[in-house]
Amino acid sequence: MAAISLLKLARVIVAICMVLGATSRAIEAALSCSGVSDTLSPCMPYLKGSGPTQATPSESCCAGVRSLKATAEQTGEHRALCECMKSTAASIKGLNNDLAAKLPAQCGVTMSYTFSPNTDCTKVTG
Repeated sequence: MAAISLLKLARVIVAICMVLGATSRAIEAALSCSGVSDTLSPCMPYLKGSGPTQATPSESCCAGVRSLKATAEQTGEHRALCECMKSTAASIKGLNNDLAAKLPAQCGVTMSYTFSPNTDCTKVTG
């Protein structure tokens, strides 16, 4: 009888692990670098210091920054987001590094890392 209960418990634990794994994969998919780049596309005039939004990022830019921040909850997710932001920053020709570093704060978002091609994402803690 005890063996049957242990077997049931083992099945429940396996099921929980499967659900948690699926959730983790869904979050990783949400943090795809192409998705991050697309989300930050309204920020390009600000990040390059050109156009009418050079002084402050547009509301659509800040909405994207806020949504990215909300997507990452755990350290691994923040590191993945950091790597995608770093990759995106490196791909922007004419990036104004000073403006890029200020982007989260300009949007009222606190992040433990900056939007920069030089960020060390291994040190991100969340």
